[in-house]
Amino acid sequence: MKIKDVYCATEGRTAPRDHWNIPRGKEGACTRPPMPPGLIRQIIAGAVNDTRHADGNVTSTRMLTCPREVIILDNFPITFDPRRLHSAFIGTQVDRLIKEGSLPGEYSEVVIPPTKFFEGTKYEVEVSGAIDYLSPDAVFIDDYKFHGDRSYWYKMKSGGLSPELRAQLTFYKWGVEKNVPGAKVTKGGVWHGAMTAASVDDDAGRPETPWFYADVPFFESEEEVLRIRPSDADKKPGTQPYTVGDIILFYKAHKERVAGGMSVMESAKMVPLVGRNMFNKTKCIKYCVAQKQCDEMEGLSWGM
Repeated sequence: MKIKDVYCATEGRTAPRDHWNIPRGKEGACTRPPMPPGLIRQIIAGAVNDTRHADGNVTSTRMLTCPREVIILDNFPITFDPRRLHSAFIGTQVDRLIKEGSLPGEYSEVVIPPTKFFEGTKYEVEVSGAIDYLSPDAVFIDDYKFHGDRSYWYKMKSGGLSPELRAQLTFYKWGVEKNVPGAKVTKGGVWHGAMTAASVDDDAGRPETPWFYADVPFFESEEEVLRIRPSDADKKPGTQPYTVGDIILFYKAHKERVAGGMSVMESAKMVPLVGRNMFNKTKCIKYCVAQKQCDEMEGLSWGM
């Protein structure tokens, strides 16, 4: 990710990239940081130094999100709002703590190199990924997810499963089996965690336990994965009309246009705005790191 400047939500303005690098009390320092400046600097460093989600790499999660956001982040300097990567950064730190506290063999992140999926079809694409835990015998995989309290409550009510999660772990399974001779992954699971109260006595049925484990059934066929509509509305299916198959074709078409001489900017404008209808039509306004640049492409007025 390339950062040209930053958005300071508490001051309500765009500021230079080093906005939070001036010590408090010094001339030019941010008057009201949106979070501790030390944390902001760590979030920025994590975003800039992320080489896995960069340079056109297609990961399992990038097939489940808005492709225009991905293309913008890979190619253009953005106005960075640290609030939009705060949750992802905290989740990464929780993963690190789990890894550091694990006994030998309990946590063994395995990186899946770029591997061809959907071979022999128009959807053929190279996908990479990283598994939080792969058993030594390559029989089962685990993933770790850390959420906000509200999201965690919903996960617990719904059993901790979603089509996107099942697709992600299915990609991991296929990736292991394609890269490890003789491997046959038969079981997948996920740990869901969050900051929760020690006890809850309201009527909403909120969970008291900060973590729970759920078995994740794999999809049986590639066709099932290609039909998934990432982050579609549960109560109104079809609100997000684009499938995983569509998203793959959007990436491929963009790559072909650029290879044919079109500018990245002009090609990116042609990529459908999948994020517009994700998360009950809230991804663009709440979660998209590239919102300002994307709004400018659309000719929309911008406001964080």
